[in-house]
Amino acid sequence: MARLSVIVPAHNAAATLRRCLESVLAQTRQADEIIVVDDGSTDDTAAIARTFEPRVTVCTQHHGGAAAARNEGARMSSGELLFFCDADLTLDPALFEKLEDALATHPD
Repeated sequence: MARLSVIVPAHNAAATLRRCLESVLAQTRQADEIIVVDDGSTDDTAAIARTFEPRVTVCTQHHGGAAAARNEGARMSSGELLFFCDADLTLDPALFEKLEDALATHPD
């Protein structure tokens, strides 16, 4: 299995981040690493993300926008596969397993 890194760019996502991270952690195929990039939030986004440490790595940066946060998460990651998960998403519990099966079936 390829190493899977989940990158969650988050800006002022205190209202949705907990639910998002819980859905990432509840996957039937676990991610090898989860990185939250707090993109200069002025709410409790970073504090909420830190309640999931050490299972989740938290990085903070000055507000640079979603693309800058995704790029920083990609730089920090060690996975062969990167899954970018917006902080307001709640994932199907078998999503990573389904994606991995699809890649195995269609490797090209």
